[in-house]
Amino acid sequence: MWENHYQLTIRPKKPEPGLVSIPWDPNIAKEEFLLACGFHCFKNRAIRIDIVERLAKIVREQSRRGSFKIGPDILALTGCSKKELHHVIKYLGYRSQIVNGEFLY
Repeated sequence: MWENHYQLTIRPKKPEPGLVSIPWDPNIAKEEFLLACGFHCFKNRAIRIDIVERLAKIVREQSRRGSFKIGPDILALTGCSKKELHHVIKYLGYRSQIVNGEFLY
């Protein structure tokens, strides 16, 4: 039905069970399709909504203690690279600066 409604020539693939994030190409999968599958889209990555909520909680707790860097625990939680996660954290409302080649929020 989705394919017919949006008149798609390429069939969007439903994310595999268990994945917390997937690469996102808006030319292949509409943002609304992934939202219906439980994913929120950021620049070139889609992350499960429950994971975005957990990430927001962790980042909020870390920011209360001052500036913070993206650690391996956050990368493992989201399945994203630091560069991909940078766009997500900016979306959550945090500003960044580069210190010694790393993003500091």
